[in-house]
Amino acid sequence: NISPAGIILDANQACGEMGGYELSEFVGKNGLHLPYVPKKSKAILISKLALILKKKDIKPFCLDIVHKNGQRKIAEVSTSLIEVRGQIRGIQVVARDVTERKKAQEDLSVSEEKYRALIDQAMAGVGIFDGTKLIFVNKKMADLFGYDVPNEMIGINVKKTLTSESY
Repeated sequence: NISPAGIILDANQACGEMGGYELSEFVGKNGLHLPYVPKKSKAILISKLALILKKKDIKPFCLDIVHKNGQRKIAEVSTSLIEVRGQIRGIQVVARDVTERKKAQEDLSVSEEKYRALIDQAMAGVGIFDGTKLIFVNKKMADLFGYDVPNEMIGINVKKTLTSESY
């Protein structure tokens, strides 16, 4: 939990472990002035805290943090306002280390780009079907069937295009 002024009031051990710090190294201090919060993340935090204090709902967001050992990590942050009798008392902050998940997503994206480039440049026509409907074709397949662009073939039912002996 943090105060409306940004002072870290309390935290659990997992929070400390995510950044490699002992709780005593950051509880009681302003979260914006700590070494594990890079400049870009500080700017994001300031804008998000301002919205929260204006009682705006915000969706979870990601922040870069720097582990005490210098390793960069990504934290997914969720927040909620703490109010008592209509008065703002603080902000509850929940942060999860999503570094590995983000890395896996990035690796998957790179792999998909390589796969797409391979299929798009293939010398053979490639089509992917959902039942009997085309959901993907490469340029070569479109050329083989006389289409200018592959997207013109998406959704075509092959039963209406090919002879029954073809499928």
